[in-house]
Amino acid sequence: MRRAGGLVGGVLMVMVSGCGTGSYSGSDEQCDTSTPYAEGDFSFTYNLDSSLPGEWVEEFTTIMGNLNEWAPVPACVHDVPEMSSPMNIYAWNGAVENPFPEKPDMQGASISGDGSETWMVLEIPEYDLTYDSLHRYSVIVHEYWHVYQLGLTRDNDAPTWLWEGGAKVAEEFYSQQEYGQSEFDNGLFPIMASGLSQPAAFEEYVDGDLDINYNTSTFMVLALAKELQEAQGLSEARAFEMILKDFQAAKLTEPDWKIAFAATFSVSPEEFYATLDQYPTVASDEDWFEGDVLDVPSLMPSKDLTFTDVLSASAA
Repeated sequence: MRRAGGLVGGVLMVMVSGCGTGSYSGSDEQCDTSTPYAEGDFSFTYNLDSSLPGEWVEEFTTIMGNLNEWAPVPACVHDVPEMSSPMNIYAWNGAVENPFPEKPDMQGASISGDGSETWMVLEIPEYDLTYDSLHRYSVIVHEYWHVYQLGLTRDNDAPTWLWEGGAKVAEEFYSQQEYGQSEFDNGLFPIMASGLSQPAAFEEYVDGDLDINYNTSTFMVLALAKELQEAQGLSEARAFEMILKDFQAAKLTEPDWKIAFAATFSVSPEEFYATLDQYPTVASDEDWFEGDVLDVPSLMPSKDLTFTDVLSASAA
């Protein structure tokens, strides 16, 4: 990687070029990942506010370096409207007001745009920093993964449950590999039982009341991985690789996600949804949450399955 930057107005600005490969020829064919980017490496500019602890800044840099190496943003990102390189990342401690006057409406964590450009927002909650929540790091992976998805699909984010659930799975596999723990350890609690009464409702949007922390979407991703293993005899790593990479890439040439889904997984979305009612529900035993939840420890991935295992399963 190449770095250049300095401290400007209390904001550390660093530009990092990824080491990805791939070219886009202007056709509808999947990007060729065997040759260099026709338009150069996709890069990021880090705008990191001084309110962030040095420890976080150091780990952020490590995470971005790892992601650029292990999952370089695919070449078709260059053809996404409003997407340009270098892409700005704005990060700050949520204990202070947004310190970037050029983007006054930023908050939370997202990939955002204004019709002319796209950027990444990382407002890190003060709680996460104070209590060393793993989320302070995993959110970086989640938002990066959305950029990766954009590069695979050329901006086709349907369905929402696979888009957000896929990013959640990616961040948890990264956490499991690099920190030895993840949200898989607590069964993704809570997975709302009522959220699965109409799984097709997750195709176009995510309702925060039904999909707390994207846990229900993630459950659906895990259930799909289990279905692929049992019905097709795939390895665990290969099943997740198909979900995170193959399906998203299939939408590049087949924009109808349901057709791409059936072609990739040899099952229609409706047939898959019909398998979800097999999973048991129980009343929550946590004081802070009331209601029925899914009790699905058997769906949690193997503890030793890593982020890099999943991304390289087809090459193994």
